[in-house]
Amino acid sequence: MIDLMDTPLEPDIILRRIDKPRYRGWKRGEHYFVEAYFRLYSAPVAIAFVTVQRSHRRILHAHVDFVFVPRFYRGEGYATTILDACRRRWRKLSFAVPKTPGGVAFLSAYRMRNGLKPPTPRAQRHKKS
Repeated sequence: MIDLMDTPLEPDIILRRIDKPRYRGWKRGEHYFVEAYFRLYSAPVAIAFVTVQRSHRRILHAHVDFVFVPRFYRGEGYATTILDACRRRWRKLSFAVPKTPGGVAFLSAYRMRNGLKPPTPRAQRHKKS
């Protein structure tokens, strides 16, 4: 018998465009959920929300608004898998400012590992509660 917990599995990545119905607070552009699934589970193990700005057919910019990985899947590489899939799909990709200390550490390590530039000082500023 195969123990699935010891078998490395690559998740299936689904890019789902979700423009309709549209939430009134969303920025203009195309909106996507990028989801990572295992065939064994019915719920995704990681999700990213991406906003894409276009001019006619040309992509101007894509922005990862958030990445969410449920607590019991964190540290398994699923956020990295999701961001890698986003980078393969959209070359001009930026990232939102992380909201948690773990997110800050993850994105910093991801940028360093992939040779990406750090964010501009303006992008790092956010309101303190």
